[in-house]
Amino acid sequence: MGTPPLADDLCIEAVRAVSLHRSKQDAAASLGIPRSTLRSRIRKAEERGIYADEPSFSVDPLTSEDVPTPDLLARKDRDWERKKQARSDRNLIHIKLNVDGPFGLMFFGDPHIDDDGCNWKLFREHTELIKENRDILFSVLAGDLTNNWIGRLNYKYGQQTITAKQSWQLVEWWLTELGESIMLGVMGNHDHWARGVQGSSPLEWFMANRTGVLEPYEVNASIDTPSGEAFTVNLRHNFKGSSIYNKALAGMVKQLRIKGWWPDIMLAGHIHISQFTQVLNPTTKRVTHLVRASGYKEIDDYADREEFADHSIFESAVLVCDPYEKDPRYRVRVYDPIHGVKVLKMMRSEWECDKSASTFIL
Repeated sequence: MGTPPLADDLCIEAVRAVSLHRSKQDAAASLGIPRSTLRSRIRKAEERGIYADEPSFSVDPLTSEDVPTPDLLARKDRDWERKKQARSDRNLIHIKLNVDGPFGLMFFGDPHIDDDGCNWKLFREHTELIKENRDILFSVLAGDLTNNWIGRLNYKYGQQTITAKQSWQLVEWWLTELGESIMLGVMGNHDHWARGVQGSSPLEWFMANRTGVLEPYEVNASIDTPSGEAFTVNLRHNFKGSSIYNKALAGMVKQLRIKGWWPDIMLAGHIHISQFTQVLNPTTKRVTHLVRASGYKEIDDYADREEFADHSIFESAVLVCDPYEKDPRYRVRVYDPIHGVKVLKMMRSEWECDKSASTFIL
């Protein structure tokens, strides 16, 4: 005896279930039948010309606000390529120096320019050094330009004389004073607090149209001189890692070992202590100069409360770089700003004399 033909009612029921549910699995579940049975009934319905009931009304097509999927995929392709190229560009940023002979890098420790404990007199004196020697002395910024109190620390604005708005006035004034001397800079944790709240920091806006480099976390740069010599620099607000034996530089030495890249100069701020030393790469015999500057927040109630000892040797440092020095120990010399500028001028004077003598002999 053959299988009786499928009733039209069952075909109609299957077609309606599919039209009412998001998937055939859900439609089959609503009818209490296996999905294979549902597929069989849908196939029979198509053979018999049975389709879902036409709605009793219609709506004009509406344009979706959403980005079409093909466009979204194309945008993701472009975004990835741009992001990958941006990261590649920053693996080592080449800075072409147009000044021949010895030059200086003024490494400014954390200014906290709006804090009442900022040594304002010394800060302005060091800024004047840049203004007077901007053709041979270039600025490097460690970050934390302001306190930028946020969240639970916002109450601290009531404990200082400079308001939040006035703090950005001071930053704008200072960056204008430094002008195009700013070569490298990173943002500190206090700078990032503004970035986290607003999506960007006014500091980024101030620096947007300048020649120098400002990065959120780290700068890896090569300062390429007219002599053909280059000075590689690794700048961070802080290098993670500490030691009871050397709190200032332990994190920097750790990064040398981990990354395997030994730049000529490593610079950091953040913890308001200062120190410098030289580390010899046993393989290349090149010397890396590690410098941490303490910054200008000389009077600090937080340091008083936590019983932090004063380990500030210098607020900022001048690194005198001589591309013609053959001894790797002396290619870079580290001084406090006042003496550093004096040494730089003396070295340039000697270099100019040597160059003139060579020209005369030729």
